[in-house]
Amino acid sequence: MKKRTIKFYAALIMLFTALLTRVFFVMRGDDWRAALSTGRRYSVRLTQQRGDILDRAGASLVDGESDVYAVCVPPLKSEYAVRRLAEAAGVSPERVAKAAEAGMPFAFRVNDRDLRLENVALLEVPRRFPSDGVAAHIVGYVNGDGEGVSGIERAFDGVLAGGGSVNASVTVSARGRELTGAAVSRDGDGGRSAVALTIDKNLSLMARAAFYSVEGNERGAVVVMDVRTGDLLACESFPDYDPNDVAGSLSDADAPLLNRAFAAFNIGSAFKIVTAASIIEAGLEDFVHTCRGYVHVGGRDVGCHKEDGHGRVDLAAAFAGSCNPYFIKAALSVGTDGLYDAAARFGIGRAYRLADGVVTDGGTLTERRSLSASAAVANFSIGQGDLMVTPVQTAVMVSTAANGGLRPTPRLVTAIRDDAGDIIEAFDPAEPERVINSEVAEKLRELMVNAVENGTGAAAKPKVGGAGGKTATAQTGSFSADGSRVNNAWFVGFWPADEPQYAIVVLCENGSSGSRSAAPVFKLICDYLAS
Repeated sequence: MKKRTIKFYAALIMLFTALLTRVFFVMRGDDWRAALSTGRRYSVRLTQQRGDILDRAGASLVDGESDVYAVCVPPLKSEYAVRRLAEAAGVSPERVAKAAEAGMPFAFRVNDRDLRLENVALLEVPRRFPSDGVAAHIVGYVNGDGEGVSGIERAFDGVLAGGGSVNASVTVSARGRELTGAAVSRDGDGGRSAVALTIDKNLSLMARAAFYSVEGNERGAVVVMDVRTGDLLACESFPDYDPNDVAGSLSDADAPLLNRAFAAFNIGSAFKIVTAASIIEAGLEDFVHTCRGYVHVGGRDVGCHKEDGHGRVDLAAAFAGSCNPYFIKAALSVGTDGLYDAAARFGIGRAYRLADGVVTDGGTLTERRSLSASAAVANFSIGQGDLMVTPVQTAVMVSTAANGGLRPTPRLVTAIRDDAGDIIEAFDPAEPERVINSEVAEKLRELMVNAVENGTGAAAKPKVGGAGGKTATAQTGSFSADGSRVNNAWFVGFWPADEPQYAIVVLCENGSSGSRSAAPVFKLICDYLAS
């Protein structure tokens, strides 16, 4: 009995040994190795995921493009690999070597989608800021920690910061020497709140193309405003900057980080819209002057751009021909108070808060007491002297005339939305304020339409719909390297001529003239709006 029991257990042991041997041979391949080692997983932070910034139609003003990140598992095998990765990442080889020496997986954004190195995987990750530059100064940028630094990114950082981070999920061998897999992963709640703006992305792209289509246009701004609501439909500043590489713009002599749509500039003859309003309000619209090419005031001669003069002109002819002597003589008859009060009512000297920390410059409205001298009144009436106005203020000025004397308040943000698109908070447009009566506004519109049809604004005339506007070539008091004057060229106006909908302001820093540099840009934008 005892021998039989021993034989039974011996047979049972042999059976289990055979089964284990069978399992061993079945799993000798990859399955067997996987059973021996599950490897290690690491998470490498690539970028911060943020909420969306939308235009008025719901199109994103951020994201939409992608960057490539090289995810690396040290050690890098050769000096060549270090140099090649550094070159693709735009950093020093020492920086790559230092990252590798830490012994943990690391990542760099690279500019080479064909990079091939051992233990380096390429991952495509959504880029925060697109390359088209549209509304870059409005959207703003973030720092290396993904925190908003300027523009809407800063103003609504708390709303936009809740999306978590974008990471590389890296798998390495058990010995930690081989990269066996890499994929994009995300942490956080995944919520994508959004800030909705008044900006029209397509119109903004077109405005950019129109500005640069005119030879010589390099610096300036374009603003398009809804004359009734004050909605900023386009608010472009030139040159733009790359929000993905802000450091590269810090030393640029053209100051690309400056939002010129919000900054103050000499306005020149575009201010004659305000002066004309004060003339009409004072009951002097029938005032006539004979222009001989200059006017003597305050002990000096102030010239007209037409050296031989315009001859006998009334308000309509003087506005169409931008006759300085006429406006100076008429403004002196109006008096300081009438002229100054009109400027203040049109919004000159007023800063606009468009969001928390997104505020336009207030410009410089010449102090009332400094207008006691006739020479100061003369300069003020034609937009010269220390008068400084922003393109946004100028759009408000045009909108007031185009909107029947009702001055709108600029609006940039319409709503905050949750990740389902539902409105969390709405920002309604402010009620426009009546600052001139409708009869005065109607006469201003007629003057501006006549300036396009028969005056210095002819180059701004659109294909359809007609338009009203005013040219300006403002002296800045500065000179270029070759000794020539630096002027600001403007065209400001509305479209269409009947029942205006849009105020359009074009500023060209160091432009040749309002009619040559700015008016053609205005025309192209009008033609786009009509299409």
